Amino acid sequence: MIVELVIFKNREGITLEEEYADAQKGAQAWLANSDLIAKHFIRDGNVGGAVYVWPSREAAERAHDDKWRAGVLARTGGNPPEIRYFDLMMSCEPQDQKITEYGPAPSDQ
Repeated sequence: MIVELVIFKNREGITLEEEYADAQKGAQAWLANSDLIAKHFIRDGNVGGAVYVWPSREAAERAHDDKWRAGVLARTGGNPPEIRYFDLMMSCEPQDQKITEYGPAPSDQ
């Protein structure tokens, strides 16, 4: 299980409302990806992005192919995405009193 962090600089002049509308449209499209476990849309000023949970890095890379990258460039005015991958060891959901352990990352064993 992995977490993928994708961030990018937004295009000049985009409003919060426009970015939110793009996220709404994107969320609908991501529902069709059966590999995707979760996606969280994030924003900090002029930086946008998402936190994804995938079963593997390979699944993330399949979804974020050249076509996806071209779409990011088009939406951001040419700003390329920065992508980082993290092994997901455990998740904690206090509202449900649930802890899910995925085990140590392969590189930690």
